[in-house]
Parts: sequence; structure tokens; C-alpha cells
Amino acid sequence: MSMNASWIKKSFGSRLRFLRSIAGLTQANMAEMINVTEEYVSKVERGLASPSFDVIGRFCGALDTEPANLFLFTAEPDPSRPLPNQPNGRATVNLTRTVTQYGSWEQDLLSGSCDWSPGLCRLLGIAPDSDPRHPGEYLSFIHPDDQDLFLTIADSVIKGHLSFGFEYRIVRPDGMVRHVIDHCDWQYTPQGEPARVRGVVVDITEQKRLEHMLVSTHQRLEERIAAQTHSLTEAVAQLENEIAERKRVELARIQSEERYRSLFENSPISLWEEDLSTLFAYFEELREQGVSDFTAFFDAHPETLSHCASLVKVLDVNQATLDLLKATSKEQLLTNIEHILTPKAYAVFRQEMILLAEGGDQYSGEISHRTLEGEEIDLLVYFKVLTPERVIVSLMDITQRTQAEKALAESEMKYRLLTENAEDVIWVMENDGSYSYISPAIEKVGGFSQEEALSRTLEESMTPESYARVREAMIQRVENEARGIHDTVTRLELEQYHKDGSTRWMDILANPILDEHGKHIALHGLSRDITERKKAQEALLLSESRLKAAQKVAGLGSFDLNLVTGEVHLSEEQCRLLGLEPGEAPTTITDINNTFVHPDDRQRKLGILNAVMAGNEPEDTEFRVLLKDGSVRHFAFNAEVINDTDGRPLRLLGVTRDVTEQRRHEAMREDVQRIIRHDLRIPLAAGATTAQLLCMDPNLTEEQTLLLRMLGKQHRMALERINRMMVLFRVEDGSYISCQEPTDVIALVGILTEELERTTLDKELTLSFLLNGHPPEPGESHMVNVEQSLCHTLLSNLLHNAVEASPAGCTVEIRIDTNDGCRVDVSNQGVVPEEVRDRFFEKFVTANKETGTGLGTYAVKLIVETLGGEVSFSTDETTGTTVSVRIPGIAN
Repeated sequence: MSMNASWIKKSFGSRLRFLRSIAGLTQANMAEMINVTEEYVSKVERGLASPSFDVIGRFCGALDTEPANLFLFTAEPDPSRPLPNQPNGRATVNLTRTVTQYGSWEQDLLSGSCDWSPGLCRLLGIAPDSDPRHPGEYLSFIHPDDQDLFLTIADSVIKGHLSFGFEYRIVRPDGMVRHVIDHCDWQYTPQGEPARVRGVVVDITEQKRLEHMLVSTHQRLEERIAAQTHSLTEAVAQLENEIAERKRVELARIQSEERYRSLFENSPISLWEEDLSTLFAYFEELREQGVSDFTAFFDAHPETLSHCASLVKVLDVNQATLDLLKATSKEQLLTNIEHILTPKAYAVFRQEMILLAEGGDQYSGEISHRTLEGEEIDLLVYFKVLTPERVIVSLMDITQRTQAEKALAESEMKYRLLTENAEDVIWVMENDGSYSYISPAIEKVGGFSQEEALSRTLEESMTPESYARVREAMIQRVENEARGIHDTVTRLELEQYHKDGSTRWMDILANPILDEHGKHIALHGLSRDITERKKAQEALLLSESRLKAAQKVAGLGSFDLNLVTGEVHLSEEQCRLLGLEPGEAPTTITDINNTFVHPDDRQRKLGILNAVMAGNEPEDTEFRVLLKDGSVRHFAFNAEVINDTDGRPLRLLGVTRDVTEQRRHEAMREDVQRIIRHDLRIPLAAGATTAQLLCMDPNLTEEQTLLLRMLGKQHRMALERINRMMVLFRVEDGSYISCQEPTDVIALVGILTEELERTTLDKELTLSFLLNGHPPEPGESHMVNVEQSLCHTLLSNLLHNAVEASPAGCTVEIRIDTNDGCRVDVSNQGVVPEEVRDRFFEKFVTANKETGTGLGTYAVKLIVETLGGEVSFSTDETTGTTVSVRIPGIAN
């Protein structure tokens, strides 16, 4: 470190020490105020450490000064020497040692010009200027409160040609206020006339601050001295009072000791005086050795209990102790103490040692001892640690009480086992309606603890309806007793509140408790939770009502036939299906057969019943039924047999459904299919053939030939669609027979592309076809074994749906992979609406398409399942929609 840097550090430390002393702070005070160590403050003041800017700022905050004041490296007075007293009685700092700025001025009285030195300009906070100053300009820098005084003094000085020096305040342009002293003197012409006046302005702001700090410090010291003097006076008085009090206490102690000795010796209770100081010293040694858990220590070292017992010093016992333990003298008892301890006593002694070792000072519990005659007695022990050297122990004989409590405990245990382990709640209710006992089962049944249940009133415990019933029962009981009628058991079903806010149904049995005069004093009762039973009853009623509603909505009737007696029960809906009122229902199976079953079906129905009686399962079938109005309805029957314990048929439960309309629709469908097969296919085939033959006429124009070809094409396409629709009909009803044959999938896609040519042109769509990952070459064929008709229908529906759903100007992709079975992926940029995604493959589901029946995806799923394959789809805003089909067993 350079000499200059070392000098700066020492000068800074000296300045800091000086300002700290002026402020009345110690190094410790300073360190605490700025959150550093006292050692660090010492090093800074000795010039051994350089504080950071942050620490310098904290020093200034503690000293209430500007940072610049810490760098005034002038000679400082020794802080240890008192400052000289000034005439005004205040200790002040020499002005020359605290001046930070000064400046001079000069005014020519003959010319009126005025010059300010650069120092004065800096003191005033303005830039130096070489131009002359106006004499009155200086007044603008003087504090408004000091301007009148300045003008008065200046006027007196000018008139009397006097030198002057006085304090006032200036205000810089930046708003900073500084304290200054202005000294001036005069210069005269040879004729003795005043020619110019010169002055020096000195900044004494820091001096004023230090003077204020010294005054404050002096005032604080005076206050501390006064406070210390007052405290010392109070301490002396308190000491005198304590001396007098100690004399009084000592006299009272002597008197108390005498009374204690008298009470100790003559007490009817066994008293012991013991010294446990050695025992406490042993505990302290164990703690120093690292023992903190004395319970674990005594568990691991039970032999130490005997050592602890040997450290207990019995100082004295009274006469009641000798009588209790059958000792003739204190000497006899004290020399035979180990003989009075029983094994049970050691267990209690262990608890006492743990309590004392862990800081306890009193204990109460039961213990057993032996008398010196060998008799075992039960005792209540209590001890209190007054000091380690003085512990008082008392023993009380409770042998008779213990024996009585044992007998009572055995009796109570039997009752408790009965009440506390019962599933039902056992209770006792007083005449005022409050409970005096409720068994623990209340927590399981009602959620309340015993204490909570005992504090609840009857009205709080149950619903208003149930409480009203209880009130009626109580009033009736009182009226009966007034007439001399004593009720025995009362039984009610009541709805009570559970702690969670729900309710529980309880079956209540209450029996009166009578006094010796036969007067009712309480009720003894039992409450059983029957909530589940009530729920089952309600559920049964609800189920029956729902069953009736469901049968009515679904048009289902039900019957219950007793196969042994032939009796039958028909549901309300079954009666309605038969056109009967509930009271008109037949009651036997014979009546039903003879009245309602169509004559042509009666024999078949009897055959089914005979098969059921023989042990066969009933078959699902249909019968024709004759209604009262003579109409014939078709009923479908489904039934199940209920056997007895020996496996013999006992009952036949079944449901019936009116399928007349379904059969009518099926017949209509057959008619439609027949019309399609015969009335449409033949004309379409004839039209296609006729158009083909006409095209061969050489006399036709090119336009006529083109139109005939288009006509023939449309006839063939319509015929193909009808054929595919007929295939779907047979697939749907399960009558279709699959037949695989070699099929060129490239040609098949070409046919479908041609069918969609018009639509793709209208929507400006592009069809992209990849076979096993590559576009097929011109003239290429690829044969696979497949059901050609189903495959054509499948691909046709996939492509038609994709083209219809695709936005205009986009691409529809067809990807077929035949390397492992057959996988077909058809993609378009359209998105399936969320509302139909869950029903995408269902019948008649469609959205966002101008045309379409909603049968396309349904047909795809139906065909794929028929071929033993799988179908799925994915759709999102980014990739559009892809329908994926996988059909196994395809071979090239």
C-alpha cells in the first residue's frame, strides 16, 4: 500500500473516531447501529480496514452527517480530552477545524462594482463568473428569515464604517440551506475616505451540527446520571426493606418450623422426610453422559433402580408411619426399609424416578408395601420436592377401598362388556328428557361421542315428525300412570339425526324404571339402526313403481306363473297389452290359453310349458294373441325358470312385448326389397343394355353417342347401387353368404374414382391413391382374395363420405396396404363435429353435409364386422379426419 493510501485510511479512521466521540457513541454502539462487528469498527478507526461505500453510507446514517464530513482530514482533537468550555456554557469545536468551504468578496465603493471569488460561488452553489456582480444580488441567496437582520446589520456597518462578523443562513439554488459567518474590513483612500470593503464568508454548517450534537449528548448524559442516581436511591431503600423483611422471615421460619414439627409428629397420616440431593446429583451425571430419555434408560438398565433406591436418604418419619408399617421404633423401620418394598412397589418407584429425572417435582399414585409383620397393604402415595435436600412423602392406607373397588370393578366390567360391546345403543333417559347414560355404540350408529350425545336434547336428536311422536307417547304414558296404568315396553320407529347431517331410522324399545313406590323415574331403552331395512323397503316400493313405469314406457308386460298350481299373476302393463282392466285379468294359465292364445298357436305353447316342467330351459318365442275386440297381435315371450331347493321347476317368470308393428315393418321391408329386386333392377338392366345397343348405330351423331353412353353408365351405376344395397340388407339381417374371389384393387379404386369424377370436379378435389406405400404404375394390377361385392361397397362408402366431407380445393387420400391382411386409410381435411363423434358409426348420423342419409359409416362398420375386421377414425383441426379399416385374411 502506498504511503498516500495508508495516510488516507488513518486520516479517515481518525475523523470517524472523532465524530463518533462527539456523537457520544462507543465502538459497540456504532457496530450495533450499522450491523457490523465491534472489531471491524476498531480496525477502521485504526486505519487497518477500508470500508465499502455501503458501510460509509451506514456510518453517515449513524452519525447523522454528510459523507464529505468523514473526509475532512484536518487535525482532530483527541476524543479522550474534554473540549474547552465556551462562554455560553456549551462545549464547541474550533471553527478552523470543521470549516469545509469559504469564499471572499470585494466591493468598490467608488465605482459600485462587486467581485465574488470562485470559492464564494461554489459555497453559494453557482458557477464562477468573471463579470462584476451587482451589490444587491447577494441578498437573493440569504434565507428569507435572515434577510431583515442582514440588511439591518449591513446598514449599520456601512454607515459607521465598521468591520463586522455575524451568522446567517444562505439558500443555494438546489434548495440546500447552509450556515455561514461573514467577516469584513474596510480600505480607505489617502484622504481617509472609505474606498472599498472586503469580506470572507465561511461555511460553518458542520460546526452548527456538531454543536447541536454535543448539546444533545450532554443532555443525554445528564439524563442518564439523573436516572442512575434515582435507581441507586431506590436500590438502597429496597435493600433496607429486604434486610428488614429477611429478619421477619427468619423469625417466621423458626416459628413455622416449630409448628411443622408438631404437625409432622402428630399427623394421623404417614409422613416421611427425605433427602434426594445425592439422587439428583446421580441424574445430573447421567445427563452429562448423554442420557436424555430416562424411560428408555431404565428399560435398558433396570438394575439402576436398586442403586437409585440406595441414594434416597430417609431423614425422619412420624408416629403414624410406625403404626402403619407395624414398626416399634424409627430405628427398626429405617434399618429394614428394603423389606417393606414389594415387586409392585418397584414398578411405581420406576415411574417416580423417571418423573424426578425429567424435572418433575411432585407425584401421586397408588403403591403397595409390606408391614414389618409381612402383611401386604395398598397405599396412596404423594410426594412434593421442596428442595433436593427436603422432600415430603405421605402414605395413606387404602386397602379396604381397593378391595371394594375391585369387587365393584368386576361387577361393572360385566355390565360394561354387555353395554359397550353391543351393536345396539343402550340408554337411560330421565323424566326431563335428558340422557344419563348412552352406550359407546352411539358413535358407530349416530357418529356422536358419548359426551356429545349426552349433551343433546330429544328435540335436537330427531326430526320434528319423530319428536312429535315421542311427545305424544310421553303424554300418553303420563295420562296412563295418572289412571294407574303402568306401561311396560313401548316400541317406536323414529328418524334420528346423524352427526354428518344425514338421518337414521331407529327401532326404539323403551322400558320404564320404577322406584320402590312404583313411581316412574326413568326409561331404560335400546335403539337399533334399521336404516338399511327402511331403505330396502323404500327401494322395493321405488323399484316396483319404476318397473311399472318402465314397462309402460317400453310396452313390456310381465307374468309370474306358478308351475305347481297353475296360478298366474299379470302385471298392469300386461293387462293393458291384452286390452284388460287390472280386475279382469285371468288367474290361471288355462284361462289364458283358452281365451287369448290364437288357436293355431295353443298346441305349440303347451309343448313349451311341458318341456319346462320336464326340466328344459324355456325358449324365446312368439305367439299370436286374440284381444277382446277380435284383433290379432303378435307377442314375443322371454321367460326364466325358478327352481326349488331340490332343483324342481317351481315358477316361470317372464316378460312379453307386442311386436305386431315390428312384424308389419318387416313385411313392408320385404315388399320394398322385392320391388327393388324385380321392379327396379330389371328396367335398369334393360335400359343399360338398350343404351349400349343404340350406341352401335353408325347413323348417330357424336353428341348422341356420348349421351347414350352417359345414359348407359348412369343405369349401370344405379343398378350397382341397388345390388350393393341388397347386399347390405342381407348383411344386416345375417342372411348374406360371403364368397371370396380374386379382385384387382387398383381397378376397383379406378371404378370408384370414375363414379366420383363429377363431384371431384365440382369441388376441385384431388384424389391421391397409394398401394403398399407407392402410387400404382399405369396399367398395373394387384389381385387379392376378397369378397368383391362387400369390398366395392366398403370402399365406395368410404370414398363418397370423404369426398362429401372434404373442403373444396383439398386432397382426399386413399392408402391401401395388403402386406398383412388388408388395411385401408381414407383421409380428408374435413373435421367431424364434436356432437356426432361419439355416434359416428351409428345409423342415420350425419352433419355438415348438404346430402347424405347417415348410412355410409354405418354400412362401413357393418361390412367390416361381417368380414371379421376392425374400424376406427381420428379427427382434429390440424390433420383432418381419417377412417381406418383393417380386414384380416387377405392374400395376394
